[in-house]
Amino acid sequence: MAQTSLATKTGKAEALPAAVLKSAGDQNPRGPGRPPRPHVPRVLTPEVFEEIGKALNGRHWQADVASLIGCSKSQVTRYLKKSEDPRNHRDLSPVVATHLQYVILHRIKLLAEMLGRPGMPYEGTPELAEAQSAIERVLDPMPGREPPRNG
Repeated sequence: MAQTSLATKTGKAEALPAAVLKSAGDQNPRGPGRPPRPHVPRVLTPEVFEEIGKALNGRHWQADVASLIGCSKSQVTRYLKKSEDPRNHRDLSPVVATHLQYVILHRIKLLAEMLGRPGMPYEGTPELAEAQSAIERVLDPMPGREPPRNG
């Protein structure tokens, strides 16, 4: 079977079977006979985005999460609506996913601090101090970018 080479992000060429290239056929927006672009997975599906939003802010999460990640509620709503027409469907921007990750990491740290508030069962204990230190140590190097604030 004839094979065509396709350069990857690492610069190494991967061989693609001609049958794979031909199966893309007329659906290939780059034109017949040209190798299709490699599939890039979505950053977040609408279902995962909704799951994270509900975990962060409960049942009525959209406006709160939109504010946290620096976008409008209408942008969140548009992303959640699935379109049958792929030309009208938009994936969540990787930048927004990075902002969302920052919000999640910040929330974990905040919750860890709240465990030490007066009246909490482990307030002032060495176990809580060790747990809080471990959380900071693990989460601090994780990537994330503070989202812009909507006035």
